[in-house]
Amino acid sequence: LLFLPINQNLDYDYPIYNSFLNPNVFLSFLLLLSIFGLGVYLFYYSKKSSTFNLHPSSLRLTAFGIFWFFITLSVESSIIPIEDIIFEHRLYPPSIWLIVAFACFVFYVFSRITHHASHITVLLLAFFVIVLSIAAYQRNSVWQDELSLWNDVVKKSPNKARGYNNLGALGYYKKGAINDAIQALLTSIRLKPDYLEAHINLTGLYYKQEMYDEAIEEIRITQLLSQNENAEDYTNLGALYLKKNLPDKAIEYLNHALTLNQYYAPAYNNLSIAYELKGQKDKAYEYFKKAYSLGLDKYPKTFN
Repeated sequence: LLFLPINQNLDYDYPIYNSFLNPNVFLSFLLLLSIFGLGVYLFYYSKKSSTFNLHPSSLRLTAFGIFWFFITLSVESSIIPIEDIIFEHRLYPPSIWLIVAFACFVFYVFSRITHHASHITVLLLAFFVIVLSIAAYQRNSVWQDELSLWNDVVKKSPNKARGYNNLGALGYYKKGAINDAIQALLTSIRLKPDYLEAHINLTGLYYKQEMYDEAIEEIRITQLLSQNENAEDYTNLGALYLKKNLPDKAIEYLNHALTLNQYYAPAYNNLSIAYELKGQKDKAYEYFKKAYSLGLDKYPKTFN
């Protein structure tokens, strides 16, 4: 990525290897070890400029750049297992001094090859700056909005669920393309059936599309996946049954929500709506006052 930044991807679907002796792993290890060894070698001989007929500062700067790369990268990429094994932004700090050291090294190497080294090197580096600037400009077009960004991700990582989840929940949804958002989330779930976040997002989209039975089913799936009872899920179930004009069923779930959290304002608010549907206005008003006394406005994302 540092020397040939093509096919960049916000969310790589990078293979995980379970054996150090796998050829891809072992050869990569040898390459990294060789680069680190070069840094040690240059640092050791930095006081013996005659070894390469180079200025000692160039050797030390190149060695420093190599050490900087490995040390700063080790903060997130080391022997400690992490879920996302590759992210481009991890290269930002490590690349700074490595690039400086590389440019310095190129200048000094070319200076020993030709008397016109400075001019040749400047022209060569300027060419690369122009090419990479054009590539950066083109890459920025992918980042113009979340729809184009996550479409780019799913094209390059078609078997990774997270890209489709974000394409639906962040890309299509914000553009108002709800049906496309639902299809993207269904693809995400097909790739990873236990993806809790995708199920939660799909619940909200089904609700917006008035697909209440499907939304109820998704809530039950999220409850199984999370293995945790919470007031929000039961309040949302109550709200969905209200939409189906089944206030008694809604009251059952809303009361259960309050057994889990007696201070959950949205449950009281939906109980107010349920009793309003049943024609019990006094009880509806009582629950309405209770909801706002607990700060209903703090729960803007709850179904009601």
